[in-house]
Amino acid sequence: MAEEAPFYYSNVIETLTSPYDVVTIFGIKNKKNQQDYEPVVKVGMSLSQAKVYVILLGGQLEKYEEEFGKIPIPEEFQKRIKET
Repeated sequence: MAEEAPFYYSNVIETLTSPYDVVTIFGIKNKKNQQDYEPVVKVGMSLSQAKVYVILLGGQLEKYEEEFGKIPIPEEFQKRIKET
């Protein structure tokens, strides 16, 4: 049996991509300066693993929304998505 992994909470995500891999930095917003955050943990993986993870996560979110309803996305973030 695998050893239990530590649990971390995050309300900020920053993603960095190179030709070979992707690194996601999970953090907590800084209460003094809402534009800044405190990094909590960095997770790196290959691009192919990241692509599979996105598919698996998307499937889990779809199942959740089918059972409990649509997950709201803040309007500010929706605008940023449309701009890219």
